[in-house]
Amino acid sequence: MKFKSGGVGSAIIGDNGKVAGHASFHNISALTASFAILSAITSQYYLHSIDSKLTDIKSISQSILDFLETDKKSELKSEIDFVNRAVNNYDHIISNEAQRISTITNLQSTVKVSIKDCEFYADFLKRTIYRNSHIQEDCRLAFNYKALLENSLSLYTMGSILEAYYAQNFDPKYLAGVKNDLLDHIRSFEKIIAPSFEHLKKRINNTYDTWYWKFDNRGEVLDNIYSILRAYQNKEPSRFQKTTINAFDLIFENKQYYIDGSGNVLVRANKI
Repeated sequence: MKFKSGGVGSAIIGDNGKVAGHASFHNISALTASFAILSAITSQYYLHSIDSKLTDIKSISQSILDFLETDKKSELKSEIDFVNRAVNNYDHIISNEAQRISTITNLQSTVKVSIKDCEFYADFLKRTIYRNSHIQEDCRLAFNYKALLENSLSLYTMGSILEAYYAQNFDPKYLAGVKNDLLDHIRSFEKIIAPSFEHLKKRINNTYDTWYWKFDNRGEVLDNIYSILRAYQNKEPSRFQKTTINAFDLIFENKQYYIDGSGNVLVRANKI
């Protein structure tokens, strides 16, 4: 990748004390950088972390997929595949205007579908936990709905972030609005999980074995619930919140860009 703008030329000194190459460098804000530079930084410096989070979604267990109706299963898998392609092909798509616009449109669709799914699974999670039905079946359903809610929340988070990156709109007010709206939605769904499983824990503790019925794997189920409560009752930002904060804070970093003798972009970033 080559800078088209000038900048101040500077020799790059290698470990042996000799000139390793020459660089044109700029000390600029990402908000005023050419998108060619920001695109490289985005794809190399951040999108790999989104890709690592996609692994969590793609590894959703077959038992949970089997739990879904065919149409919901197909919808979830297609949205995961699309977001995965948008991440992995970012460098290629961003340079083609027609593909970029098409990808933005599809990302907007992904965001709409995933937020609808968040509402759907959050509602079924609450219905399942707060009803008075068979406790073991309710536990099984609750864990499945929670996993599906988290997967939908992951798709919503990453779809929203990718849409902002593909849109190339680095207006501070726009980005702050997108970030805050995303965080508000994430928190609203996360607030459902902890109270729901706290209630489920109480139901389990108030359920006693009898001579004709026994709660199988009670200890294992409670251990899983305690793990969920620790994650969602923690005062630290959740993994979804951290992903969002990091994605948008990256844009507001003050960066120094360098090109080495081979044309590779080197970055030094400090938050403004």
